[in-house]
Amino acid sequence: MVFHLLQPWYAHGIAEAILRTANFSVPLKIYEIGGGSGTCAILNYLDYVMLNAPPRFYNNMTYM
Repeated sequence: MVFHLLQPWYAHGIAEAILRTANFSVPLKIYEIGGGSGTCAILNYLDYVMLNAPPRFYNNMTYM
């Protein structure tokens, strides 16, 4: 439940760390595991990447 108090900042921090080290020529695969509704990746992480990464990188991502 603590995550819900920190959203979207928790997911934005993860997304920023990944974008800083990402190889934009390789498609990114995202696996969200664990309990919950998936709001970390679906609402927060993916939105951050969509707004801050090159469009081609976002369009080639896979979410599982």
